[in-house]
Amino acid sequence: MRRACTRVLCAALLLTPLAAGCGGAQTGEVKLDTRPLEEPKVFEIINAVLKDRAYTAETDATLELTTQAKFKADFRIVGQKVAIEYVIDQDRVEMGLIPPPATGSRLHVLQADTVPTDPTQAPETIYIFFLDDKNYE
Repeated sequence: MRRACTRVLCAALLLTPLAAGCGGAQTGEVKLDTRPLEEPKVFEIINAVLKDRAYTAETDATLELTTQAKFKADFRIVGQKVAIEYVIDQDRVEMGLIPPPATGSRLHVLQADTVPTDPTQAPETIYIFFLDDKNYE
């Protein structure tokens, strides 16, 4: 036990100067220019996560919010009652008013109905995860 503690202490003493020499975080007065993630990059990230989790998604599924606004969701997870929409300025114009998320929350989920392409099918209730570009810079 004592030998193991000695080795850990020696390793820590050897690594401390190396870590100190790495420079650490820069804390100057430089202001970073931030902007929202661009939609193609977000789609790439979402596709990678869905693929990693073995989900399949369809794109441009037509949905209708309880506000009667119809729009095409960016992703609808096949076999799940879930859709994902990355909201950009163009979406805000097309969808109209989207009820805001809870105060202080970045998680924004609303209930919606699918708009079936076959008129004999009934709409299905699903949940849309809205990711607002203003929150992802």
